[in-house]
Amino acid sequence: MALRISASDLVTKRQLSLDDQGLEYYEGAILSGRKRFRFAEIDCVLLSSSSVLSFQVSTAVYSIPTKPDNAKHREFIDMLVKALKSTL
Repeated sequence: MALRISASDLVTKRQLSLDDQGLEYYEGAILSGRKRFRFAEIDCVLLSSSSVLSFQVSTAVYSIPTKPDNAKHREFIDMLVKALKSTL
C-alpha cells in the first residue's frame, strides 16, 4: 500500500510517496522531477519545529511541509519512521 503526501505553493508542487520499497520524491519546478530512494539510502530524517519533513541522501536534502493536524500526514510520518527503523 502506497501512502502519499503533497504540498504546493505558487511556484512548486511537491509530493512524497512511501511504499514497501522506499520513497519517491517529486518536485515540480524548473530543473527538477521525480527521484526514487530505497530506505537503505536514506541517511537522516528530520521533522522541524515548523513541521517540515526533510530527509538526506548522501549530500542532498529533500523537504516537504507537513500539517501536524492532518491524520494522513501523521500516518505517513509514522510509517516512514517504522520502515526506516526496520532497515537498521
